[in-house]
Amino acid sequence: MVGVRDKFHGRADDISGVQVIDEYTLRIELDEPVSYFLQQLTYTVAYVVDQDQIEDDPNNWTRRPNGTGPFRVKTFRPLEEIVLIPNDRYHLGPPRVDEIVFSLSGGSLSTRFQNDEIHIAIVPAPELAGVLSGESELAEFYRPSPQLSISYLGMNLNEPPFDDPLVRQAFAHATNRQAVNEVLYFDAFIVADGILPPTLPGYNESISTYPYDPERAAELLAQSRYAGNMPRIVLTFSGTGGDPPDALQAYQQQWRDALGVEVEVEAIEWAAYLRELRRGTLQMYATGWIADYADPENFVGKLFSSDSRINHSNYSNPRVDALLEEAATLQDPEARYRLYHEAEQIIIDDAPIIPTFWAIRHYLVRECVQNWVDPGTIVPKYRFIEIDTSGE
Repeated sequence: MVGVRDKFHGRADDISGVQVIDEYTLRIELDEPVSYFLQQLTYTVAYVVDQDQIEDDPNNWTRRPNGTGPFRVKTFRPLEEIVLIPNDRYHLGPPRVDEIVFSLSGGSLSTRFQNDEIHIAIVPAPELAGVLSGESELAEFYRPSPQLSISYLGMNLNEPPFDDPLVRQAFAHATNRQAVNEVLYFDAFIVADGILPPTLPGYNESISTYPYDPERAAELLAQSRYAGNMPRIVLTFSGTGGDPPDALQAYQQQWRDALGVEVEVEAIEWAAYLRELRRGTLQMYATGWIADYADPENFVGKLFSSDSRINHSNYSNPRVDALLEEAATLQDPEARYRLYHEAEQIIIDDAPIIPTFWAIRHYLVRECVQNWVDPGTIVPKYRFIEIDTSGE
């Protein structure tokens, strides 16, 4: 938007490219064509909020925000529950349920669902096999929902030994993600062959990644400039101590077996983890990304353009930058997707990350719940949901 940089750097009090036309209309001026801008406006940072409420109570307004969506917050008890009720003044009409309760307390959601305490439950991976077994009464309610998200292992291209592409490729070939998914996660995820998730518009069906091949991995490492002189490697994840997650321990063993390399796994608390990610100081790290909006730019552009502030691997490729810049201004979706596909393949070949999984969220949903959808992003959509009571 015109004027954002001036506002951000303190050169202006307001964003000049945003003008109030009337009580219900804004005019937004862009400094260049941005094909995904309307998609960006669907994300929470573009939602209309009550300025007076925020200024009157800057620390607590989020506990009962006065928003413009189909619901209002009736109750917010941290770690216990959130209760939503219809916003009768919503400009497209009120929703079709009287109340939505998000239960945040402990206990097995599958058990609570089976006891008829809740309408919708998320099934954790360890419980999935039991839910889907032929003996379970819950299988008929099962509804998987692929997410617009990816988990991956990042490697810092500014830090040895990952400044050598042969080392990065060796680690990619030495990582058996399929085995981890089957043994540890009960096939709860989709093994990621690329960056763009399968349900994302613009998904690249022809993407080619490094398959699990421990022999090839060893060959590549032997060809690298760190052969026989491997520095200390630390993989960092967000945690509070104790044993590393089972998946990271499995990867440790896989790299030990295929490459003869001992990778240390270190947990640091969330705030410190984010700080070090932003500084670009982590040598190797486990992380992920959930779409803000459903466009390839939100994955390939946000994570891998040279000037992105969340390019934590310090990856930089002029050809990728040129493709992303061109794709950002094109209006033809198919032409844009072709450019993103080319950029994605280059990134995968350069191996700044090892994609691990595309997420699937596993739900139990009662038959009486109508028009329920999971958009696959972090922003839920409940406007059309309703309860069919005809079967009661």
